[in-house]
Amino acid sequence: MTVRIESIAFQHYKALEKFKLELDRVNLLTGANNAGKSTVIGALRALAIALRTARSKSPERILIGGTRQPGYRISQRALPISLENVATNYAEGDSSVTFVLSGGNRLILHFDPEEGCVLLPDSPGTAVTTPSAFRARFPLDLTVVPVLGAVEHRELLLEEDTVNAALATPRASRHFRNYWYRRRKEFEPFADLVASTWPGMVLKAPEFNPMSKELTMFVCEDRIDRELHWVGFGFQIWCQLLTHLVRAAPGSLVVIDEPEIYLHPDIQRKLLHVLKGRNVDILLATHSAEILSEAEPGDVIIIDKRRRQAERLKDIKGVQRAVTVLGSQQNLVLASLARNRRVLFTQHQQDFLLLRRLARRLGLGELATGSGIACISSGGLDNWQRVRDMSTGAGVAAGGELAMAAVWDREGRHPDEVRTILSEVGALLQLAHVHERWDLQAYLLVPAAWDRAMQQALHAQGKNPASLPAVADVLMEVTDDMRDIIEEQCAAQTTRWILARLGDGENANLAPEPGHDSGFDNKWKSLPGRLTLLPGSQAVQRVRDRIEQFAGIALSESQIVEAMKPEEIAPDLRSLLYSLDGFRLTHA
Repeated sequence: MTVRIESIAFQHYKALEKFKLELDRVNLLTGANNAGKSTVIGALRALAIALRTARSKSPERILIGGTRQPGYRISQRALPISLENVATNYAEGDSSVTFVLSGGNRLILHFDPEEGCVLLPDSPGTAVTTPSAFRARFPLDLTVVPVLGAVEHRELLLEEDTVNAALATPRASRHFRNYWYRRRKEFEPFADLVASTWPGMVLKAPEFNPMSKELTMFVCEDRIDRELHWVGFGFQIWCQLLTHLVRAAPGSLVVIDEPEIYLHPDIQRKLLHVLKGRNVDILLATHSAEILSEAEPGDVIIIDKRRRQAERLKDIKGVQRAVTVLGSQQNLVLASLARNRRVLFTQHQQDFLLLRRLARRLGLGELATGSGIACISSGGLDNWQRVRDMSTGAGVAAGGELAMAAVWDREGRHPDEVRTILSEVGALLQLAHVHERWDLQAYLLVPAAWDRAMQQALHAQGKNPASLPAVADVLMEVTDDMRDIIEEQCAAQTTRWILARLGDGENANLAPEPGHDSGFDNKWKSLPGRLTLLPGSQAVQRVRDRIEQFAGIALSESQIVEAMKPEEIAPDLRSLLYSLDGFRLTHA
């Protein structure tokens, strides 16, 4: 059975004097420069090398702290770190990194001037005396992506042992064609993954030229074949990243250091979704605001060597603070506008992230990454005139004409008001939409999806999901007391709209439209009817709180969306997502 690293404790090790890091399935390490992220990554690189040593030889009795313990001396030449500066601030004394594994076992990297680097296996009650015993007690799968570079211009056919020995080293880039030449059976699904994540590029299997003893590998783009060496550097890096990802065993920990360096922002956003789609744990160090914007708050960990423990974020405000910590001076919105020439106005900035997550459930991969669209928060329908003003200002700031779309929450407004606003902005925008439900979050209220998400979350924690309540019942119960306030808000919106029309001198029939505020009681009594009335943000939080109280799990937005079936996305929202995917290709 595969085990996982649950925590890492650093003692007197490089930049981290005394520091602890708790790990979960997704771990995005971020922080200011020189905060300690590279120190964490370096320790995991050293562990990966130590594991290879321990799986191939028996331990020795090594003198540590005055007593002899079974352990493994790790060759200094193989380590990715210098032993000269392991001790914090070059002070005297031993240094250590302790990896606590699920099940209670520990692996300790111990550093001292006499013995160098030593791996100490700690398995209470069991002596580890042979390679097979180590593998049985510490079945830890660790895939550390090496520093990536350009593929070789000319690549000779190599022995398989040579290729495998370099997989976790910077030499892996030089052997890329060799790797896939030796793995013909696995290549087709890999090529499909490349094509699905980088549309328009078809990677072909390596070919061997017996005359030159060289391998070639072609990429088809717009019906033109090019040798991989002559394709863009970003695409080469992407192919290598995916290679290391697909070779990772299920349940393993994949470690990646700053993958954004050579990747376009659209691909950076796509990376996290690809990683989460694999059955692996993730530890990724990044400075990318694009990657962080795709993350759940609980995925992000701020590393600060001045503290004793890493900080895992709790909410979206924390993510915004993390981006601030990075110290970026670039105006990302304006840069995106200048690049994409298309802007989507949403009520809240985070709405675009939810729309993209839902788009992924419909298979709209490019829209799911936000490719081709810049998003600006415009506020609610009360401020719809701002879209007109902001559209002009955004065009000037971005240096030319823009294609524009807007999506707003309804918030109980009278249908006549909605139609009037849409007709007035229609001349300005390529796409204008007002949700049929109260707000965008109301579309998350799919009880069957919540039921599945609860089952999956409890199963992942090893808990028994047998006695879970039906979320449909929970939803009706926790929203019962919202009826009066919602009816009052709808009535207030209607009254405001009628008074505004009277002020404009209109002499129309001002009776409420059938179905807007008539039949409120009938709608409220049934779940489908209530879903059309509920403020989603409040209802979602109430259901989430009740589930956490009952089952001890906190469901995230992404868990709920991932549990939704495409047909469970409401028809009007489905139509909007397809329209946005078309807007993504609109010319200004």
